[in-house]
Amino acid sequence: YLNPDILKLRSNSVSSVRSRVVNLKEISPDLTVESMQKLLIDAAEEAYGLDSYIHPYPDEELLARYYDLYSSDKWIYGHNTPSDLSLETRFPWGSLRLDFSLKENRIREVTPWSDSLDPDSTELAARLLKGSVFTGKNMKDALSSEQNNQIICDIAEWLSEVI
Repeated sequence: YLNPDILKLRSNSVSSVRSRVVNLKEISPDLTVESMQKLLIDAAEEAYGLDSYIHPYPDEELLARYYDLYSSDKWIYGHNTPSDLSLETRFPWGSLRLDFSLKENRIREVTPWSDSLDPDSTELAARLLKGSVFTGKNMKDALSSEQNNQIICDIAEWLSEVI
């Protein structure tokens, strides 16, 4: 069920997911969800030096909406735009895959997939690339308005080198 990013594994010198994953029941057969919750709360209290209080969720209707959203196929599997080309690389800030849908050498749609902690930047890059001609220079130019954003600058440089 684990489908890790191979580029990320390599960048961290990990040979496989199997070498990094263990079922906690193998280590502690008596472990339950409730006991794990208590252990996590106790560890957080110790780490932050604070007493915890579990607040009850105030709005059952809102909880139901969030449950429906986060359990939906669209949320779990994402929006699948048919793509003509996928490009993938690894940056210091995370992995990035761009799925391009092209028409007459213009970018009709770009779907970014990234484990970056700044998803807004990869989404912005995709929006800026939409409509540009599919050449390294044109894509770099399309991203040039965001020169203060390191992630977008990295993407622009990478695209200008690979296309």
